[in-house]
Amino acid sequence: MSEELNRSILKEADEIVNHRSEEKVRQYGPFGEGMERAAAICSGMTGKKFTAHDMFAALIALKFSRQSYNHKEDNLLDAAAYIGAWQNYINEKSKMDPELAGPDVKPDAPKRLVPPSNHT
Repeated sequence: MSEELNRSILKEADEIVNHRSEEKVRQYGPFGEGMERAAAICSGMTGKKFTAHDMFAALIALKFSRQSYNHKEDNLLDAAAYIGAWQNYINEKSKMDPELAGPDVKPDAPKRLVPPSNHT
C-alpha cells in the first residue's frame, strides 16, 4: 500500500499542531497567541467582545461550511488541526487558571457543547 493511502488526517493534523517547526513559530507566532490577537482585532473591528475560543470555533465552522459546498480533504485536515490546537489552548490556559478548565478536568462543572463566550 502506498504511503499516501496509509496516511491519516488525524496524524497530519497532529503534525501541524504539535510538531510545527521552529520556522513556523518564528513566522506566525504561537497559535494560541495568534487567536488571542485575532479576537482582539475582530473585537476592535466590530465593537463586540470576541475571545480566542470564539476564533477557534469560527475557523472550524468556516471549514465545515466550505466542506458542505465542496468536499476537499484540506477542509477536514484544517478543521481537525484547529480542534487540536483549541484543545492545546484550553489545556495551556487551564494550567494558568484552573477556573478555565473544562468539564473533563473539573467533574462538577456543567457540561457544554461550546466554551462560554462573552460575545453578544
